Amino acid sequence: MNDYAEHPTGTGRRLGATEELFWLYNFASPFHFVMAATITGRVEVGEWRRALNALQMRNTLMRMRIDPMTRAFVASDAEIPLRGVSAKTYTWQEEMERELVTPFSENAMPLIRATCISGVDRQTILLAAHHSIADGISISFALHDLLRAVAGAELGSTWIPEAHESTFLPSRLPPFRGDPIAPAPTATDRQIRVAGAELSREDTSALLAACRQNGTTLQGALCAALVLAGSAMSAAWRDGPVRILVPVSTDPASERGVHSRVAITVNVVTAAAGRVQSGWALASELKGQLLPAQEQATIRGALSALTELIGSGPTIETAAGVMTSLFGSEGMVTNVGALPFSPSYGRFDLERMWGPAILTGSPGEQVLGALTVNGALHLTLSNQAPLVQLMPSVVNELMSLIGST
Repeated sequence: MNDYAEHPTGTGRRLGATEELFWLYNFASPFHFVMAATITGRVEVGEWRRALNALQMRNTLMRMRIDPMTRAFVASDAEIPLRGVSAKTYTWQEEMERELVTPFSENAMPLIRATCISGVDRQTILLAAHHSIADGISISFALHDLLRAVAGAELGSTWIPEAHESTFLPSRLPPFRGDPIAPAPTATDRQIRVAGAELSREDTSALLAACRQNGTTLQGALCAALVLAGSAMSAAWRDGPVRILVPVSTDPASERGVHSRVAITVNVVTAAAGRVQSGWALASELKGQLLPAQEQATIRGALSALTELIGSGPTIETAAGVMTSLFGSEGMVTNVGALPFSPSYGRFDLERMWGPAILTGSPGEQVLGALTVNGALHLTLSNQAPLVQLMPSVVNELMSLIGST
């Protein structure tokens, strides 16, 4: 038996290597993310409360805290905090900004919270999650489950999921040998901006067809659009090279939606300085750089090295150094993909979804979150040092790609 095995509901387990790295880094720089879903219709506060409780029963990590002495998940009875605001006062972008500057403390219980923005004929529900318990894909499915629960579906319950490293590493995780983490304040003085944009179903379909025709993927096109848009506005980007961080999911598609956990590795693609190629050539080049990161051998090697590091008992400073080397980039494209959700949830409909919004702490980074729901591509841009009109420029670059096919 290894240290990653599943445990009965209500009990905890030792953090996996990725979970512990993200937990440690949160002490150096807030490292959580936000996603949102907009629905037409209205849900009462009590209904959201019951649905959030059902979501916790389904996703065991959503009712856990992390013990700094043992670096293990420990069961908590705390409910997911729910905050309500009016759409007359706040937008979903402003609430994402607020959530990104509000850290999860070292003893937060649980490691997820919710905000509901209520309007006359629609509501937006936001989930902010610590990156040790979830990633963008799993929170997308959590939002889906939350809406299902509001509509009356029974979500059931699951055991605490094993750490994703167990899929690739059969060996035992080395015993915890690090020093206990002393409580420390987390910086909250970041000035963050969030913007959103949506492509129509028709434009999204045309973009996907153009990607196939030009031998690339939507991920490659998004990376190219961000590089081209940023280069048009920033001398630093224009002079290059420009590094774009791309999270890579390690969970097979069949596992997604079963439970929430973090299951990613990362890869950095680089657009060379002085590039002269077309948008499609750049998209194909960047897509080619991503291919090795998706191979099982590459994932296994990266997780093996990380597990060895975590087994040695790293400090906050060590984790920050690892994150800087892994995540250091000018931009990031985190695409959770086409989500297979029906637009109809009983008496209300899913209109839009947004995110992931996140910042890794790299100076001047521009983070482009992407997802496709109801056939339409939704984009969320988060940054600490905004490039003026970057989001409209990204959309223009994507439309130019369609037009140049």
